[in-house]
Amino acid sequence: MAFPTTPANGDTHTVGSVTWSYNSTTDIWAQANTSGSSGGATTLGAVGTYAFLMRTSTAQGSTISVGSSYSGSSLTYAGVSRSAGNNIIISPSGTPSGTWRAMGHVGGAFSGFNQRATSFVRIS
Repeated sequence: MAFPTTPANGDTHTVGSVTWSYNSTTDIWAQANTSGSSGGATTLGAVGTYAFLMRTSTAQGSTISVGSSYSGSSLTYAGVSRSAGNNIIISPSGTPSGTWRAMGHVGGAFSGFNQRATSFVRIS
């Protein structure tokens, strides 16, 4: 869909459900914030939200591949802490529902017990 060719500063144009606003200073159409708030959903676990999650499997081959989808039942919310002796601990806390896409990659590291965590986005 074509945008107006001679817009004035502050003009808006809607394509589908997205409204764009024209800024004559920068000569750019930017997505308008018509809801009165910025950003997406912030409800824990809602579709479109991000979370730091870890795989529940600690097997050596249970890597996390960027862009791959994972069931919430195979993940857990996570936090990271470091002890005075430089031990890194990933603390699990609850299981998300839905399907999540990995936004980072965590490969194989050690034999035996492995904890792998990265950022995920909920996709369904």
